[in-house]
Amino acid sequence: MPMKTTSLAFFFLAFAFALTTALGRSIAGAGDVEPVLDTDGNPVINGGLYRILPAPPANGGGFIPLTLDGETCPISVVQASPGLGFTMFIQVASNKLVDYVYPTDSVDIIFSGRPVCTDSAKWILKFFSPVPAVFIGEEDDRTVAGHFGFEKYEDAYKLVFFPERLPGITWSLGISPFGNNRLVANEENPIKIVLQSFNRGKSASTI
Repeated sequence: MPMKTTSLAFFFLAFAFALTTALGRSIAGAGDVEPVLDTDGNPVINGGLYRILPAPPANGGGFIPLTLDGETCPISVVQASPGLGFTMFIQVASNKLVDYVYPTDSVDIIFSGRPVCTDSAKWILKFFSPVPAVFIGEEDDRTVAGHFGFEKYEDAYKLVFFPERLPGITWSLGISPFGNNRLVANEENPIKIVLQSFNRGKSASTI
């Protein structure tokens, strides 16, 4: 009995050590990852307001909800045309209890205002012809379960989507090559973006 008790105690001690070591490595690894930075070089604040803009020298504005293809409410997320004069601020909220947003974090992206004809300003991805596209509004049977995120892309970032039913898979997002400036799943040509803080862009008008 004493030998069995000792062996059992040793087993649990070894298991606890291995678990603690693994957690320590995980925490240390997370601390080594640089948070997403805004255009001023500051970490993107979890829950903060930002404009998502094309990285220079690309043309075009930020993202807005618009009425397309016979919709009765502006629920399609599109890139504003150059010189349009306004883009919407967006709340970026990580699903983790952290101060800043990190690359590959799952995040909610929510327009700072919403059209009166829809109940939600939160971005969702829906199956759409010929590729999945980004909308706001209520979820339905076309909604793809998952979350958005940011990944380092060249000297800036790109928008990505993590489909819940495909663990370990990410879809890059870009502007539709089929017109209307829709934001869609576009692996071949992702849009390179930067995030501009609300504190810097207060002069921008919103809808």
